[in-house]
Amino acid sequence: MRPIIIAIASGKGGVGKSVIASSISMYLSQLDFNVLSVDLDFGCANLHTLLGESSPSRTLSQFVKGSISNINELVIKTAVKNLSLISGAYDDVDFNYIPTTKVIDMMRQLRFSKSDYIVLDLGAGNSEQTQLIFNSSDKKILVTTPDLLAMENIHRFAKLSFLNQFKMIKENLKVNKNFSKTIKESERKIESPAEFLAEMSILSEDVACEIKNYLEQNELYILVNKAKKVEDKYVADNIVRLYKKYLGLNAISLGSLDYSNELEDIVRSRKIALKEKKELHFINDLKDLTLKMIA
Repeated sequence: MRPIIIAIASGKGGVGKSVIASSISMYLSQLDFNVLSVDLDFGCANLHTLLGESSPSRTLSQFVKGSISNINELVIKTAVKNLSLISGAYDDVDFNYIPTTKVIDMMRQLRFSKSDYIVLDLGAGNSEQTQLIFNSSDKKILVTTPDLLAMENIHRFAKLSFLNQFKMIKENLKVNKNFSKTIKESERKIESPAEFLAEMSILSEDVACEIKNYLEQNELYILVNKAKKVEDKYVADNIVRLYKKYLGLNAISLGSLDYSNELEDIVRSRKIALKEKKELHFINDLKDLTLKMIA
């Protein structure tokens, strides 16, 4: 059995993505799964801190720069049972300039990991590398806050994700050059995946059918973090409905996680939320959404 890869992205920093990634990783390990947590937030790597670890001596920068070719050599055991970590880079490695071939090699090697689950904490933004990793994963979580700017960012991320997924499909289908040119022209003028799919149906029923089947199997989840108001709890459900109606994208709502001053204090003091004895709504809700996602 190959591991199930869970990618967690946001499009915008500051939404609590790393706290969510570390907490999901830890809870899965508490469920007796072997979990590998990978910090891909280059330049802002802090997953090790959130998992209670000191700064690792081995990081992904060594893999990127070629001094280590086997990514398994970067895996370190954490103090948490069943949970391992690959730490992100701290130096001048710019994730946006990492060769695509290196990203593909990393994902290929992760696929052969002996873990049950691999949780990827992606950096903010819509870079080609981030999109490639996100689209190559089995379960994709987009994290936002109820803030309008954050929601606009995941909207752009989702649209770009679709177009990049389609390019992967197009390469697999090996469409001819003339058809490929027509597709590129369509990509420029189409506003949503739904319109794009309709356009493809006119050009080729086979390609349209392939895209539709691929999208139906695509597990895209929407999660709203730092919910403060009652109406914030329904934001994820509303986003899912809007995506279906206006973009034609199937997504699954994971609901919301409440904002908590107590949680913020735990994170700032470098403690691990899931190891605290305090009953936080965040922890209980995160456990529920994790179970929903892996069901």
